[in-house]
Amino acid sequence: MNELFNIPETLSPRLAWMRRHGINSRLMPDDTWYVWNYSGLGHSLKQGRGNTEDEALTALAKQAGIKLWN
Repeated sequence: MNELFNIPETLSPRLAWMRRHGINSRLMPDDTWYVWNYSGLGHSLKQGRGNTEDEALTALAKQAGIKLWN
């Protein structure tokens, strides 16, 4: 047992929202954030870019028509 206390993992609201919507993120070599998800049987790609991860997530949410976590 490596843990001091046996406490279940608790995600932040943003990370829980990303997991619920299947959103991935990556910091690109040009220091911009790229986020994406695949949805539906047709595997339609939704994506967003921004100077910060929050900006990229906001762009993706607008494109996908989903409400943000906050």
